[in-house]
Amino acid sequence: MMKRHRVWILLLLITFGMTACKKEADVNSTDLEATVALTPTEEPTIAPTITIEKPINRDYRVVNQTINLEDRITGNYPQINGLIESDKEAKINQLITEDIMSFIEAFNESDVTLEINYDVPWKGEKLLSIRYYMYYYAEGAAHPNNNYKTLNIDLENEKIIRLSDVVNIDENFAKIMSMNSKYSGPLDPSQDLEDMLKDNKLGIDAKTFLESDSHQDYYSSYTYFTENTLGFSTSVPHALGDYALFEVSYADIKDYIKNTSPIWKDFEEAFSGKPSTNEEDQSSTEDVISENAALEITEAVDFQELDNNLCGENEELVFGFPIAGSKKRLAVCIGGTSQEYITYRFGTKDKVEFEFPEEQSDSWNKFIYSYYLRGGQKENEGLDLNYLTFENDGFQYKIYQETAAESGKTEVGILVTDLATNVETKIEGIAEEAEGSLITLRENDKISIEN
Repeated sequence: MMKRHRVWILLLLITFGMTACKKEADVNSTDLEATVALTPTEEPTIAPTITIEKPINRDYRVVNQTINLEDRITGNYPQINGLIESDKEAKINQLITEDIMSFIEAFNESDVTLEINYDVPWKGEKLLSIRYYMYYYAEGAAHPNNNYKTLNIDLENEKIIRLSDVVNIDENFAKIMSMNSKYSGPLDPSQDLEDMLKDNKLGIDAKTFLESDSHQDYYSSYTYFTENTLGFSTSVPHALGDYALFEVSYADIKDYIKNTSPIWKDFEEAFSGKPSTNEEDQSSTEDVISENAALEITEAVDFQELDNNLCGENEELVFGFPIAGSKKRLAVCIGGTSQEYITYRFGTKDKVEFEFPEEQSDSWNKFIYSYYLRGGQKENEGLDLNYLTFENDGFQYKIYQETAAESGKTEVGILVTDLATNVETKIEGIAEEAEGSLITLRENDKISIEN
């Protein structure tokens, strides 16, 4: 493990975590270089203690904090806002902050580049489950690496929990997790990975789960929770993505849960399902993007003839791409024989979670296209910047496609801004797999264009 230093970074992040107890406080970008000296707080404990149950507001929000340390360590981590008890909210935010800071501190070297992003697969009344996706590179190394960790918090007891705290683990449990698991990402399974799964060469046993969720060993297995499944990670060769995620139905492991843990109250309905088998094609819950991004799951839109790019049979794809670290994608489509409407969709082919606008009539007036073009190659630092913006339910959505000649790279994604707090969440897409281009809107007289 790399040497640890710069304890002042930890103190700063704790400062930000403690401010979360102010219900209406804005959550702004964290400047890790502007330090404030505080007395360090206790290390978070991981053994839950059952206490008298108190009501928790399930409608709390997950908001975004930005990390930027000398442009080497960048990314985002979550905080919560809106719990009934402000002291509980502050303690939970402190746990989240200290946990991610511990990871940063372990990798904080002058020759290290580290990018951190997250999503929230479960936000419940009793449990908050967070997944972190990391891209790590040390100067001189043979190649960059993808890293992964999770954080599961018992909200009732304000404790970080490990799988062994809430599940009775033995070899039979490990066998169920191994035999009944469904691969869930982050990459499409290659033949090599499928062969490893078939031959059970991943080394998954009881020890794997007993030692999982270690917040000292950042290369251990980590677990997470979704609406219907328990997920876990395991290391795989770099050529296969460095890590792989798997999920098992709660119904499969109901005989192993520790009923004394309050977190299982979030999943009472899921335990009524039927156990799965290897032959059944039981799909797991999709990833959930940070709630602060206003991409909450809504009632699925019923589209019978959507292609994989989320456009229908009589629609043309303008621009679309998959979301990094997710099975979901977004798409902008134009429909009708005479381009009668334009629409934005987010989700999967089988489940569109968000479509804008709800009505196709007057849809062109709901969007604004803007761009900036500076010609020339590297010597002129040429740029081609394209944006498609709309507003919905108090949030601004800005889809971006940005190409810089100097780096030769194109970046795609969506920037979501809470207009009440000005908190921004940047959701990155996979540019290499993008289809279409926003540039085609420059010659379209149906949309409002700003240069």
